[in-house]
Amino acid sequence: EHSPLAREYALWAVRNATAVSGPVRDRIAGLQPVAAVETPELRKMGMKLDLDAATGKLNLIRTGDTPGTRPGPVATVPSA
Repeated sequence: EHSPLAREYALWAVRNATAVSGPVRDRIAGLQPVAAVETPELRKMGMKLDLDAATGKLNLIRTGDTPGTRPGPVATVPSA
């Protein structure tokens, strides 16, 4: 089982590393999205994320697996 604070520790470590190092900031700025992560929380809500490889944007899509929802796009999340 993973630590519930693992995400916060990771964000804190990245913040500290980028605060003192220009090369680290440059390397992170050059990262490109690779894939959307499926989570149990989104699945419970009847939604999934889809990464548009051409634009690098995430699309939030209803899967229709939850009663009262229809399949189809919900929102587009611009890349950072």
